[in-house]
Amino acid sequence: SVICCCSRMRSIYVYLVLFLCHLWLPFPLGSSLLCRHSYHAHHHRGPHHINTSRRHPISSSRSSVLVLPPRRRSSRPLDAFAVNNHDDDCNSNSNGDEYRKQYRKFQEQNLSSQIAGLLDDANFWSRPRNSHEIIEHVSRILDMDDMDMDMDKAAQHEPKPRIQVISEDLPLLTIHNFISNDLCQEIIEAARKQGTLRRSTLGDDQSVSIQRTSSTTWLSSSTGTSSGQDGYGSGSGCDDALQILKKKASRLSDIPTANMENLQVVRYNGNGEKFDVHTDHQQAFNDLDCRGRLATCLVYLNSSNDGDALDGDDDRDIGDDASTTKDNFMGGETYFPEYAASVKPRRGTAVFWFNTVQRPGMEGYAPSMNLDVDLSSRHAGMPVFMNEKWVCNLWMHPVKQIT
Repeated sequence: SVICCCSRMRSIYVYLVLFLCHLWLPFPLGSSLLCRHSYHAHHHRGPHHINTSRRHPISSSRSSVLVLPPRRRSSRPLDAFAVNNHDDDCNSNSNGDEYRKQYRKFQEQNLSSQIAGLLDDANFWSRPRNSHEIIEHVSRILDMDDMDMDMDKAAQHEPKPRIQVISEDLPLLTIHNFISNDLCQEIIEAARKQGTLRRSTLGDDQSVSIQRTSSTTWLSSSTGTSSGQDGYGSGSGCDDALQILKKKASRLSDIPTANMENLQVVRYNGNGEKFDVHTDHQQAFNDLDCRGRLATCLVYLNSSNDGDALDGDDDRDIGDDASTTKDNFMGGETYFPEYAASVKPRRGTAVFWFNTVQRPGMEGYAPSMNLDVDLSSRHAGMPVFMNEKWVCNLWMHPVKQIT
């Protein structure tokens, strides 16, 4: 009786020490010591076996602690894509292999679809598209611009661009909030500071006409100056703004920035200045070194009174910028007669369209080929009243422009 009592007391002390180890040591190690001792004592020495040896303490069958044998762990590493709750290793291996095959197949299909998407984007404008495809494509391009944090830091606080398709065939679309208010103002200030605004001209012979009564200047980067078709232009001092605008237009049109003219900035005085119906490409341009104008990206640098809120869109708080409302003008819409569509000027809004029947990626297209004007691209700048209207034009060609 005394021996049994002493043995039980010693067992209690051992359990107490192991329990303290369980508390103090990291959980897996402490639990392992406690479980292994209990399992060894209960199953190998028997519940009523009395042993006075200090090397093998025993446990009592009256113990209130339920002790289970430690579960055998598989040495096979966990597969992130093959989760199996069964203990059968053969089953685990076969299911894991199947999951791996399915995952590899999914990866291959996903890669194929991504490659197909990139190829489709590269020649997006080479075939007819519906409005849904155009909006989805342009939205994806603009999202890429948003991820490029260095392109337009001010645009991080601007509303998201909004796309409207006027024509699927040309195509012709507007992109509100294409560039930020700050970039628009920077371009205007650079054009004013340059001091080279002069009467706008027409055609390959650069003639002055009452058909176009605005004033024009050209902005180019300080590092690589080129003259526009009007024959003048110099370092603008707004290199960052030009780079941002050209990159955006290049992604939109899928035409390299090297194939773009210098940025043309146009001012319409509020005494009725206008630009009658015309096309940006003319057949005579095919004989010039710069070749024809494939596409146009027109950007409004300030707003008309009607352009502040378009179609109930009040995403942008115009009242935050006092100069926005006081400098607003009247009129100045861009009118497309083929579609009976008038685009009201709004600061930061871009209008994009193709001027020619041929487009990059079409069958038989070559940069050296003669380009035929698409007459459905005809448009006009309506007369401006009160204050000034400022716009800029970025024209894109099939060949690299001389810089």
